[in-house]
Amino acid sequence: MKIHVETTDALFELLGGEEATDVELTEGASPNEALTALNIPTNAGYLLIVNEAIVPKAQRDDHVLVDGDVLQILPPLKGG
Repeated sequence: MKIHVETTDALFELLGGEEATDVELTEGASPNEALTALNIPTNAGYLLIVNEAIVPKAQRDDHVLVDGDVLQILPPLKGG
């Protein structure tokens, strides 16, 4: 299956200097498996969004991606 991965300009280096890329994964792969396929540490603290829905850290191994999903990798949110 193929998913589309996007990030912001602050994190372009994660995708080899690109804003977006497509990634081939095995059926039933998780967001953490997508990060691993991109050589991105799964414990780096990035915010992951799949099809405009935040995937909590506790669900990143269990959430099942499907062909055509859009995974966004964003910097951690900070507030005060």
